[in-house]
Amino acid sequence: MEQPSNPANGGMADATAPNPRPGDAVAALDEASAPIPPQEQVGAAESGSGTEPDAVGAVSGQAEPPAPPPATPSNAVGENADSSVMTLLQAQNGSVIEHLERLEAQLTDHLRANASCSRAAFDHLYDEMQAYKRNFLLEAQRPLLQDLMMLFDSIDKLRRNYQQAASLDLAALSQNLEGLQVEAEEILLRVGIERMTGLSDKLDVNLQRAVKTVATENPEENLQVVEQVRCGFVSGGQPLRKEQVIVKKYTPRAPSGSPSSADARESTGS
Repeated sequence: MEQPSNPANGGMADATAPNPRPGDAVAALDEASAPIPPQEQVGAAESGSGTEPDAVGAVSGQAEPPAPPPATPSNAVGENADSSVMTLLQAQNGSVIEHLERLEAQLTDHLRANASCSRAAFDHLYDEMQAYKRNFLLEAQRPLLQDLMMLFDSIDKLRRNYQQAASLDLAALSQNLEGLQVEAEEILLRVGIERMTGLSDKLDVNLQRAVKTVATENPEENLQVVEQVRCGFVSGGQPLRKEQVIVKKYTPRAPSGSPSSADARESTGS
């Protein structure tokens, strides 16, 4: 069998190399594919140049952590944007807090000013109320008091006229007194007080008060008004003073032959 030429020998065939056999090729392949023992791997690694860290790591049995992936331009841009947003938010929070503090200070000053103004207004109102309280009765009753003083002047004038008169004219006196009564009634009308008129001849306990009774034997005349003692007055439809009257009271006549009530009392007392 013709041998191939060896380039190292100038293309000439090596006469000394033995001819390969088919069995030798199969054995060489099996030997190459067989696993290398750990001891031999360590020795091979130590005998090597030491420039292959992956082989050393594999021999030592410790897996190194994977290296982080290189930062891409998109990740760098995102990190820069996040940091910018955080810085902006911190600045905005600081400005918001400062604004709220200024508002709180302004509100406090406003409340203090309002409190002082309210106190001054309250004191002024209190003084006005005290002055109004002192002058209330006088101011409210001033018109009535002026009318009463005019009535007093009329009575005083009438008294002096009768003191200077040589004789007393009863008719003139009655007429003058009636004029004074009309003047007094007008004074009462100006303050909303009216005299009771048009009352029934029977006692009305809502508008009248009996101050005296007169006995009567007629039952139909019971509580009949005999005489008016004092006039009654109303204000706003409500009785201000009830009319004082004298009324009749039914008293049954004692039967003939029976002792009277006075005799009965005397016999009982004896």
